[in-house]
Amino acid sequence: MKRPLLLLTSLFFSAVATATPVTPPRIVGISQIVEHPSLTEIRVSIEATLRKSLQDRVTIRYHNANGDLTLSRQIARQLIGEGAEVLIGISTPSTQDFLATKTPIPIVFSGCNDPIQAGFLSQLEKPDKNITGVILKSPVREQVQLIQQIVPGAKKIGMLHTAGEANSVSVAAEFQREVLALQLVPVVKTVVNSAGVYAGAQALVSEVDAVLLPTDNTVISTLGVVINLCRKYKKPLFASDTDSISKGALAGLGVDHTLLGKETADIVLQLLAGKKPREIPVVIPTGNELHMNRKYEKDYGVTLSETLVKQAKKIYP
Repeated sequence: MKRPLLLLTSLFFSAVATATPVTPPRIVGISQIVEHPSLTEIRVSIEATLRKSLQDRVTIRYHNANGDLTLSRQIARQLIGEGAEVLIGISTPSTQDFLATKTPIPIVFSGCNDPIQAGFLSQLEKPDKNITGVILKSPVREQVQLIQQIVPGAKKIGMLHTAGEANSVSVAAEFQREVLALQLVPVVKTVVNSAGVYAGAQALVSEVDAVLLPTDNTVISTLGVVINLCRKYKKPLFASDTDSISKGALAGLGVDHTLLGKETADIVLQLLAGKKPREIPVVIPTGNELHMNRKYEKDYGVTLSETLVKQAKKIYP
């Protein structure tokens, strides 16, 4: 009578031993410095691409610092403590906070203009640190040339940026070089935080014929302030991110942020598959899109030519 019991017990333990183990979801941590249409579009695209590929086999832990640099540093440490296998910094400050922890966990940056100047790595083709990512490269010369086409009489072109954002500092320097190369006059105003945007923008519009905004997290988070001042003084406002056009800027030339998010997620998938950051070159997406907002032409004192309008990827009425 004992034999069947022993047989059943043996079969039970054999089945347990050969059962397919349940694979826990891969954990990906995302830190975003501020709620900003462009950065959010990147993040949403990252999440959608990861979930499409991994389905329920991925857990995404997302935190937004809401512009608070102290909170951003805390988020970096929290995501590491939550067991993230890959860390994604959406913006230069968020990425810098991950690097400051000296974590061995692979880091991926996205929405950053100049990772070398920001100190992330020393070369793009073969990253020499525990980090790689996707560059958000502003086509500054083409943006200034767009201003020339729409505002042909413009002589002084202005830019407002935040002193503490390495990304914006780099773009502002390039802006000055390109404006001078096109025989125009660059005027740059710097702010320290969002509280100084109004005063900085007011000083800027009093001196220039048109304004170009960089992908500056602090300035764009208070975009409405800049838009209102530019309309009030009829100074055409151009943006480096296409999302700001729907908010009220006149025109903008930049990379599709959904594409940036997809490229970022593709890198994350390679890292989860076992690759090291040094094996994945930094990606520089190409193909800038022109967006225009015809609703505010009169407010800015200009008329958009039909030739340019036909070239636009998207037009807001």
